[in-house]
Amino acid sequence: MARNPLIVKLWGVLESEDPNSVNAQIAKILIKNRRNMEHTSSTYLAKLCNVSKPSISRFSRILGYENFFDFRVDLKRYVPNRGRRFTAMIEGASDNLFDNYTDYIYKNLSFLNDADFRQSVQELVADMRTYATIYFMGNMQSGNTAMEMEYQLCSVKPDIIALNGYSRQKELLHNLKPDVLYVIFSVSGDYLKIYFREDEKLEKAKGSKIWMITSEPTAQKTAELDGLINTKTGHEGEDTTISQEITANLITTLYFRQLYDKNVK
Repeated sequence: MARNPLIVKLWGVLESEDPNSVNAQIAKILIKNRRNMEHTSSTYLAKLCNVSKPSISRFSRILGYENFFDFRVDLKRYVPNRGRRFTAMIEGASDNLFDNYTDYIYKNLSFLNDADFRQSVQELVADMRTYATIYFMGNMQSGNTAMEMEYQLCSVKPDIIALNGYSRQKELLHNLKPDVLYVIFSVSGDYLKIYFREDEKLEKAKGSKIWMITSEPTAQKTAELDGLINTKTGHEGEDTTISQEITANLITTLYFRQLYDKNVK
């Protein structure tokens, strides 16, 4: 298996920087704590390295990344999968692995029976049928879900665009178009905080709507959002996007079903 290039870059920092510099400190801690990292957010990394969040951002640019989010993609590959998603399967009361696994799956699919969840999905599908142009957006794994939505729906709704690059999404969010539906996938629910500083405000365009699909249990519908779909399954571990993928498939299936019913009638 090829060595992750990030480790090479980190060792390069140690070789080129003053051992007492902030950058050397960050590189040293990331190398030392590779197998113990709980998250890859800038907040967590800043606390782990005992530096400020801007220092983490500057460090990512020193490594050659355009921004922190590109750095984070490589960092997630660098941090080994410690099998956290399988914990529920091996720690249950039953000695039967199949029973534990089944219980784990049922627990993580319970959101499908939630009345608010179902109502929100129905409302989003109704908006999707109303709007001619739809943007699906998301970062990292959530961005992959957005791209899959475009792939599934583009044959019946040509004006569907999926974005998962930081620069393109930032440009779009700061220049929203009128009469467009925006659907954001964000496991943490902090999507907008990535693209807007505390002193900035999202300016909505006339006739546009913004929906967010998240799995963060504490996420609430804010003033910027017209709709929120929350699976409330959490966003820890390596399988954090499963509930989003299931939700995306449900939305797509429901959209096609309603389209079919309309054509049949």
